Amino acid sequence: MSINSIIDKMIYQELQQIIEESFKSIKATVIVATGAIAVGKTTALLEIKDFFEKQEIQVFQLKAISEKSSELLKLMYSAKQNTFALQIFILQEFQKNLLQLKILELEGKIDEKTIILFDRAVPDTIIFEMNNIQDVQQMEILRKMRKDLSKNLINQYDHVLFFKPTMKEMLKRFNERKRESDKQISEEYLVEIYDRYEEMIEMIYPNYIEINNNHKRLNDMLRTIFIKRSRIENENQLYDKTALTELSIMPPEIPIEQEQGYTVVILFMKRNETYYILTSQRINTTIYQNQYQTCEDKKEEFEDFRTCAIREAQEEINLKLIIERIQLILKHTYYSHNKSGTKPTTNKDYQEDRINQANLVEIPTYLY
Repeated sequence: MSINSIIDKMIYQELQQIIEESFKSIKATVIVATGAIAVGKTTALLEIKDFFEKQEIQVFQLKAISEKSSELLKLMYSAKQNTFALQIFILQEFQKNLLQLKILELEGKIDEKTIILFDRAVPDTIIFEMNNIQDVQQMEILRKMRKDLSKNLINQYDHVLFFKPTMKEMLKRFNERKRESDKQISEEYLVEIYDRYEEMIEMIYPNYIEINNNHKRLNDMLRTIFIKRSRIENENQLYDKTALTELSIMPPEIPIEQEQGYTVVILFMKRNETYYILTSQRINTTIYQNQYQTCEDKKEEFEDFRTCAIREAQEEINLKLIIERIQLILKHTYYSHNKSGTKPTTNKDYQEDRINQANLVEIPTYLY
């Protein structure tokens, strides 16, 4: 072995040790977008990046293969014999990215408010390895590389978003995007990778969040997942502000314009000393897409709250509630600028005389 090779190896080992010992303490939030080919990861990451940057939050976006190496994408999705060499390249690129992030952190350019976005990460190489590689020796080399990279990093994935439109939607998007690197990809291969992700996602990312993104509107989903990371500084911000400490009882001289009511029913069961709560996910909707909810609805003028709860359970999940078993546990009452109740009034509104009338909103919550 030459002197240069020995030096290169020593430098590599030293850099590897730096990564292993210190990257695990990185202060930033790491978000990974994962999923099969043409499921909308890249588009979603751009929206996520825009979501945070509008709030003046620093974002770094990293890809397994950079734009400069985009020609390699043709190999990634073409002949299976190219998979081994390409996976090694991807893992090496990932290592470089981690080192760059660590350097930025040491320079004080990354802090706890920073968001780091990955378009796939180390565990994703397992999918392509299992689908395309049969050589045991090659598989062992890749596994060792992943272990060296991931043993102190796997818990750093704060959010793993598994994008999974229907297979029909995935094939439609693939045909629409018309990328140069897609020309050699067969529909059979697309289906193989799609099925492989569905089969293995829980193994490679145990804490993944599944995103059914048949519809391309992701704003509501982003707000649901990342609202805790939002840096809201004033009431005119684009995103929601729930200032519970500022909500107040409205002065009696302010007239009530309209009374609005909603019901929430939390359906639960107990089995083997474990309680289970029933929720549903909003899929084919235009608002609040991908969010989870309990059984809930707006109260009609002609009905009381319990009747509303019974009607909604029957309509949404075909469950007939017995009125005697419906238990009221909470009733939330507040005042709102609008009739839907999405803009609560605050003490500041009254102090600055910015409100002439308001809407009374009541939301009882029941257990069943």
